Amino acid sequence: MTALKDASSKMVNTVYDRLQRANQVKMAVVPFARYVNVGMSNRNASWMSVQDDYSVTKQVCTTKKPVTRTYNCRQVTSTSYNDGVPTTKTSTVCDYEYGPGVTTCGPSTSNYKWNGCAGSRNSPLDTQDGSYTTRIPGILNVSCPGAIVPLTAARSTVLAAINALNANDETYIPGGLIWGWRTLSPGVPFDEPTNPKVTTSRYLVLMTDGVNTVSPSYPSHGGKNQTVADKISADLCRNIKATGITIFTIAFEVTDVGVKKLLEDCASAPTNFFDATNAAQLNSSFTTIADQMVTLRLTK
Repeated sequence: MTALKDASSKMVNTVYDRLQRANQVKMAVVPFARYVNVGMSNRNASWMSVQDDYSVTKQVCTTKKPVTRTYNCRQVTSTSYNDGVPTTKTSTVCDYEYGPGVTTCGPSTSNYKWNGCAGSRNSPLDTQDGSYTTRIPGILNVSCPGAIVPLTAARSTVLAAINALNANDETYIPGGLIWGWRTLSPGVPFDEPTNPKVTTSRYLVLMTDGVNTVSPSYPSHGGKNQTVADKISADLCRNIKATGITIFTIAFEVTDVGVKKLLEDCASAPTNFFDATNAAQLNSSFTTIADQMVTLRLTK
């Protein structure tokens, strides 16, 4: 994450420095994990469908058996996974003897709250930017990264959003793709105005450090079918490029051959795909992208 913040901030500064004189640059930031955060202020937007927060209180009884003896303690090594990345740890495991169960009853309240997280519309709308009379579903009681920063000419706003990035949950690449697309498009969700007298170049930079570890179980992303998620990613890449948006993709410390091929195919040209295996290569990738964007913009 530190390497990403440093490299992407340098890209932002390069582009703003070289194109800012006539207010030529606007950038958006779309953090993505399992879900994308559209911002709490968009709860009642015409393109969102979010259920009201609510609570449910029920009478619940639980039975617990007290531990009367601990024995046969030993060290056990186990492997857990976060966003597909394995972590090995050693912990103490013991066997237990229990006494008779003790039952207690009382009210238990479950709270259901929206935190700004957006799910997916049903296929094929999950690969399309349009038809927002079919609203985007909000998902209650899940976490997601910091909120999207829509297109802005304020460099400081973009850099602050990058600096606030943090690792969160699993990876669903289509979320980053479709919301990146939406920030670059006129009209809803973000009502970015267009000027027909001005030639506008649009670029989407996608960086991921892992594979699709979840897939849609509409409207949520609770599935585990990487093949499905990869196909949705590929469909989105094709649809985005068809609108004239230039896509750059970066695989950072990715070892999976399949996702590298997915990102390579997603890029608008072979030279728009970057396979960075360390922080120095990541920095070089963002530097090259900045140079290409500036060059392409100045030659149009």
